[in-house]
Amino acid sequence: MKVFVTGASGFIGSHFVNQAHTRGIEIVAQRRSAESKPRVPLLSQPQWIDCQLDQLSPEHFVGCDALVHLASHTPNPPYDSFVNCLYWNVTATTQMFESAGNAGLKRWIVAGSCFEYGKSGERYAFIPNDAPLEPTSSYPASKAAASIVLSGLAIEAGASLLIGRIFQVYGDGEQDSRFWPSLRRAALSGLDFPMTMGDQVRDFVPVEQVAKYFVDALFR
Repeated sequence: MKVFVTGASGFIGSHFVNQAHTRGIEIVAQRRSAESKPRVPLLSQPQWIDCQLDQLSPEHFVGCDALVHLASHTPNPPYDSFVNCLYWNVTATTQMFESAGNAGLKRWIVAGSCFEYGKSGERYAFIPNDAPLEPTSSYPASKAAASIVLSGLAIEAGASLLIGRIFQVYGDGEQDSRFWPSLRRAALSGLDFPMTMGDQVRDFVPVEQVAKYFVDALFR
């Protein structure tokens, strides 16, 4: 199996590449530039394509069996503007999927975000897959818009589409400023870790489990 992956040098993408390689999957991997270093060491190097999403053409997808889209624009606060998030997470992403479809690649797997649910998530103890999308800021709104646009595009293109909305991911390679690395750093250093009263409810998922979910999806 040969798979085209975006965001392959990112937090989830690096773990995905390692797990995919252990399963015998050949990886063609997009990254913004050769300076984009993987978040965790790779067991073996994929075939790298160094370019932006909006520079991908049908030729890049020839011979691939699936497209796994793990890249996203400013997934961590502070989010970029609505205009920039909508361009990269919707317009450029749609252009890429159209190119893949034009190359005959009709199996699409996309990493979504739990923040697409937004305000509707506050009405559930456990958020169902079909909860309304009510995002509240630029990045979540752009991911929700991408979900809707890609769903329509997949129907038009006759492609199969899986969108996995990811909840709070933690683990090796995570951005240092996020909760788990900050908490771990404080614990190892014996430092106080100021927190709120802890009224928030969050569902934390190990990054290895998330990567495995997307790798397993290729074999369904």
